[in-house]
Amino acid sequence: KYEGLAAKDGQSPGSAKAEFADALDLCTSGVGDGIVLMSGGTTLDHTASRLSAVKAWSKHGVYLKGLSSGGMFNRATIRNTAAVLNLANLVTLSGNNNVLDNVGIVNEGSDAAALGALIVSGLRNKIVNSHIAGALHATPAGQAGAYDVKLDAAEEILFENCDFGSDSIVNAAANANILVDGGCWRIRFKNCRFFSNSVTAGRGAVKLADATALNGAMIFEECKFLNFSPNGLTALNAVLIGTKPNSGYVWFDKCSKLGFTSWGATAMSGCVYVSNCVTVTAGADGAGLATTVA
Repeated sequence: KYEGLAAKDGQSPGSAKAEFADALDLCTSGVGDGIVLMSGGTTLDHTASRLSAVKAWSKHGVYLKGLSSGGMFNRATIRNTAAVLNLANLVTLSGNNNVLDNVGIVNEGSDAAALGALIVSGLRNKIVNSHIAGALHATPAGQAGAYDVKLDAAEEILFENCDFGSDSIVNAAANANILVDGGCWRIRFKNCRFFSNSVTAGRGAVKLADATALNGAMIFEECKFLNFSPNGLTALNAVLIGTKPNSGYVWFDKCSKLGFTSWGATAMSGCVYVSNCVTVTAGADGAGLATTVA
């Protein structure tokens, strides 16, 4: 990305393409092509690849690697352009067997339609060491359909060591970081963190869109769910919200939550499994809750 040009061939750092979308267009599906998303300089435009339209990623077996220091709010990012603020999402990943590693996907659109960042509908994809944030503006964050990642009929997807959302933009509606739809199955989140800022009743971290949203297991292992509210005074009801699935279940293993009262809304009774998640009371050592000290 850094100092890249649309006319370049993308075959070396010195001949880098201007944007991620241009590089993906050059990839051949299913042969193991790779893209390095370069980050350099000291300004956002030197670290962000811009999209003026939703990018459809239907190719298989492509490895996207962000070249940056990593961490939350990753500096090798894919973002909307400053002039196009109504993109419903930025990337739609329908291809199979792809890897996204150490990248940020951030939708900062101010339009009410700018609801999310990444839609995954493919199979056997892996997203690792990445930060994905949709609706990073108060207007879309106030819509019930807002999300960071939407899983739509996706299967066998692994998210590992990823961050979702932000604790700076207020989520003023019953939305969630992860929106699940279309009969997803074999979905796993390992060592991930989910951030929000909300005092709105019904807001959660994971939302099942309807009774057919999920098939089989969705597993959260060693994950942290953190909702910010001023001085921790208002806790949201549940991590898992939405509609109880006809088939499938959600399993929280070795997870922790801050700013949520329960793991699942009352309507989810019977499909939520919790293991090795410590239950504590306010004031107890290790509670992760505000504590009065001498």
